[in-house]
Amino acid sequence: MSTMIRDYGDRALLLECGSTDEVLAVNAAIREAGLPGVLDVVPASRTVLVTLAEPAQQGPTRQRLARLRIESAQRGDARDAGVDVVIDVVYDGADLAEVARHTGTAVAAVVDAHTAAPWRV
Repeated sequence: MSTMIRDYGDRALLLECGSTDEVLAVNAAIREAGLPGVLDVVPASRTVLVTLAEPAQQGPTRQRLARLRIESAQRGDARDAGVDVVIDVVYDGADLAEVARHTGTAVAAVVDAHTAAPWRV
């Protein structure tokens, strides 16, 4: 794994990834590995936080994570494993006109830009 692994306090490790796709693949691989002492795995946009039960597990878990192999097939599986959820949104906030002004576009263009592509969370 080429992801940077950093201590995050004494009961967690923070993995810094190069892309959201890598985050999803790393997250899937860690969960699949079932590493001892891991309490939770929390993916974000470019990081994965691995929380641990005990401080003594930080070193051994870092070593296990460093040896973890993420195959290109896992990357594709991780990307496509999600479920689409549609959230109805009303674009009428007080800051909508300000966002349009800030971006130099019309309010309708801001709404179109926000709804034009699916969002991955």
